[in-house]
Amino acid sequence: MSKHMKQTDHHKRHPKGAIAPDGPHVVWGVDSARTANTNAPDGTVAFDSVTQKAGAVPAFWGRYIVGNYTITSAEAAYLHSKGCKILLVSNGPKNSGSSVQGGFAEGQADGNAAADAAAQALSVPAGVALYADIEGSWAVTSDWLRGWATAVTQRGFVSGFYGDCTPTSTFAQAYCVAQATEPTVTGSLLWSMEPEPGTPCQAAGAAPSYAPAAPSCGGSVVLWQYTEECWEDTLGTNAGIDMDLAMDAAISVMW
Repeated sequence: MSKHMKQTDHHKRHPKGAIAPDGPHVVWGVDSARTANTNAPDGTVAFDSVTQKAGAVPAFWGRYIVGNYTITSAEAAYLHSKGCKILLVSNGPKNSGSSVQGGFAEGQADGNAAADAAAQALSVPAGVALYADIEGSWAVTSDWLRGWATAVTQRGFVSGFYGDCTPTSTFAQAYCVAQATEPTVTGSLLWSMEPEPGTPCQAAGAAPSYAPAAPSCGGSVVLWQYTEECWEDTLGTNAGIDMDLAMDAAISVMW
């Protein structure tokens, strides 16, 4: 869940869980490739370390299913014991012809793999959102998006996409084409990786007001990753923490 724009006056600050005067109700959370329940180099459990550094308990923690760095049942149980929701994102999609550069069938295959991992490996209940990780430089096609959304929805989960939602991006343009012809894409949730308003890795209470990029055709942009790779120097190699804001519509379909 890995991207940088100058901070503007529009990005006002508000604390975790607050209602911004010019925006929707949002809560603060994180996502990472590293596990939340293992020790950091300083001897503290990662969840506790992040809580201490950010000055707030994450309302949710994004973790992978499928591919590398996947969440385990033990880690899921740990996060739930902390009252922390789990944001599920598939690390299965790749920037190749057999995946996001492919068509409807490839999208279905990736969507079904994510549904299998959620239902069979983790016993995730129906109605939870599964987001496809689509990195900003990837050449995703509208047909792949249609296939993913159809497969995930048919399996009883909520379809979601993590991507660059800037209107001129490859993802946003493919999304708008797919949305025009596929109802399941229209109903998918979007997790925007842009913009990154220059917010340094700091307290959760210093998060910007909710202002993610959105495709020109609209869409339900319910999550925003506003900064990334925080505290890798203290948490370990490949252990950086990304910071996110989530609307109620996203929280309601997390695990």
